[in-house]
Amino acid sequence: MSNRQLWHRTIKRAGLWILISLFIVLIILPILDLPIATSVPAPIWIILVLMDVALIIVLIRLERTARGIIAILLGFAAVAILAVLASQQYATTPPIDIADQEVITER
Repeated sequence: MSNRQLWHRTIKRAGLWILISLFIVLIILPILDLPIATSVPAPIWIILVLMDVALIIVLIRLERTARGIIAILLGFAAVAILAVLASQQYATTPPIDIADQEVITER
């Protein structure tokens, strides 16, 4: 293998890991948003955070095969979907105040 081919292979591999890292950061955002902007109970979002941490550890520690990386990325997507579903399940609307300080509640 020539030096140029080795250089191209290294650039491709680095680019792939940058894309994978960006995907992981973006897909973790819904989980990080749960305790801040939603009313999801703490045990649920803590479990989801621990699932993401476990996936990161698996990604770092285990052998990196294409099939394994795809499975881990699908795991991240599944955890993000669970976070969105939990957010929707526990979504609440605060009471609406009108001008004369009367609170309108649902009937």
